[in-house]
Amino acid sequence: MTSRSVLFLCAAVTTACAERGTELGPGAVRRDSAGVAIIMNREPAWHADSNWSVGDTAVFEAGGADGVAVGEVVGLVRTPAGAIAAADGRAQLIRVFAPDGRLVRSVGRQGAGAGEFQALAWLGAHGDSLLAFDLLTRRVTLFGAAGRVRTTQLQAQGPVLTAPIGRFADGTFLVVSGGALFPFAGRAGAARQDSARLIRFGADGVARDTLARVAWGETFGVAIGRGDNRFLAPMPRPFGRRTSALLAGEEIVVGEATEYEVKVLDATGKLLRRIRRTHTPVPVTPEAIVAYKATVQLPTGSRGLQAQIDSALMAALDSAPFPAAMPAYERVLVDEAGNIWVLDYAVRLDQPRRWSVFSRDGQWLGNVLTPVGLRVEAIGSDWILGVWRDAEGTERIRMYPLMRSAADGVQPVR
Repeated sequence: MTSRSVLFLCAAVTTACAERGTELGPGAVRRDSAGVAIIMNREPAWHADSNWSVGDTAVFEAGGADGVAVGEVVGLVRTPAGAIAAADGRAQLIRVFAPDGRLVRSVGRQGAGAGEFQALAWLGAHGDSLLAFDLLTRRVTLFGAAGRVRTTQLQAQGPVLTAPIGRFADGTFLVVSGGALFPFAGRAGAARQDSARLIRFGADGVARDTLARVAWGETFGVAIGRGDNRFLAPMPRPFGRRTSALLAGEEIVVGEATEYEVKVLDATGKLLRRIRRTHTPVPVTPEAIVAYKATVQLPTGSRGLQAQIDSALMAALDSAPFPAAMPAYERVLVDEAGNIWVLDYAVRLDQPRRWSVFSRDGQWLGNVLTPVGLRVEAIGSDWILGVWRDAEGTERIRMYPLMRSAADGVQPVR
């Protein structure tokens, strides 16, 4: 065999191995493409006797008619010490609860001064300290465990949505900037895919680097007003795709839901992994459209321009640009161990919600069902934390035990 033949044979073998990839386990193959790992999952790895499950009874509850009203929860975290903090977008304050459900303290209030909010929109934890963000003033406030308050102003440009997603270990912030344009850039009834940038901001509030550009939500144009006062407002597209972007340690997880894929980037924005799963698109049927419209209700108490916008949106649903298929999934979360949880898209909310759980390296482990009516906000090693809404619309904060197989060595929280 000539040296040229040997080289050709080696090249052929290398190419075949690259195409075949490396088996990660049952139903998962990893291959590399230009330095990016692509993990394709065909079936879950869990056996029937090793699935994780969520307990039927909450081990923590706060709020409700007989407890402290929790208002409109816009952020929910559990600190390492076990305290649960909830950001109330209606009262513009943060309530901190003990593990047994007792209200320990409230921090912040409505106003424009340090430690005050006008549009509380995000809550994070930094150790046992709390980080909160005001969307209107673009100010991040740190509430220390000892009562100290420190603020950082994000020096963002333009009127676009700007909000933190998380905080890196060195104190810098991961921030999303972009989203829907106002007024709507297009014609009435047309749909558009909005975009956003993921930016690293310094602890001083100054933008350092744009790490990535991603698709964001889908909107469509709705006419508001008449004559010279007429303008187009961007409204969420029915069955539109929404991007999830979050920080997992020093990695960035992005799910755009255009297809069943989740991307993982490093702290500089370099693409590390593409995690994929076999998925058959679900068509948007006339029955699905009827079910969707039934879930949309006109808010009570809105006035002025907001009332006009709400009424116009309800009227526009009859001619809205419904897509041919539903999003590949609804949203993405990451638990404390770095596992990636992907929520199935659903129209009906009167049934348990199904999450597909992927390991940090991208293998599809299996599925977990969460209770009816629970909007999951955070996931630990042995707990699920979220906001539960009853039939009357009253919100409660609930935590449920997450139980894993005995082989995991993890016991449910008590």
